[in-house]
Amino acid sequence: VTIVTNPITVNPLIQVCDAGQIVELEAGSLGTEEKHWSLKDPVPGESGVLEGSALADGDHRYVAAHKVPGKNYVLDQIVVTSGQASVSSWVLVKHQTPLITVRVVKTVEVSEVLQVVRTVKVVRIVKVLKIGTRVDVVTIRADQVQLQAFANGITPAGVKWRIGAGSGSISEGLYTPDISSTDRFVLIFAEAPHSIFDVIAGHIILPLPVDRFATELQLMKGQEVQAS
Repeated sequence: VTIVTNPITVNPLIQVCDAGQIVELEAGSLGTEEKHWSLKDPVPGESGVLEGSALADGDHRYVAAHKVPGKNYVLDQIVVTSGQASVSSWVLVKHQTPLITVRVVKTVEVSEVLQVVRTVKVVRIVKVLKIGTRVDVVTIRADQVQLQAFANGITPAGVKWRIGAGSGSISEGLYTPDISSTDRFVLIFAEAPHSIFDVIAGHIILPLPVDRFATELQLMKGQEVQAS
């Protein structure tokens, strides 16, 4: 017996490229229904285009738009649907060389005690305990990640953080995951005002769930990691 959360897969889940470049994409499905590819909410003049792959064994490809003056990034979401199911892939296109570097400073181990409310047909996870409710109590790791932005070796003034793709929240560089999400990554942007370039920016992609990628996060800190 095979149990899957989504009958469709797409690879890569996220890819970073430069303006004008091509990203090869591939989707798979457990069924025989036709797959439909589309860009979600494309922006004319900024978003790329989807087309069939030119490779002999290729599927589809994303062609990024040419460089847009004044843009740091363009983020396109690609949606593949088959029947009632759908899955997304993202392409982050760099239109300027990122002038901000985002680094992992530390991870903060956090565990949340949750209720698992069981009914006849569904298992529901809730954060708020209700007196008198019969539940199973589980503990789930929800590790946070502290990030820091650097430009020319220092943290620029007025840094603002935002999530571009994926779930969770971020405040003052502290990323908190959404423990109910099945996302495999989160894309985070750091932006700061600049006297010459107006706004400078940088990004980082964190693998999720955080607690399963300790080695990768150590590498993001620039520290040596013992080979296993």
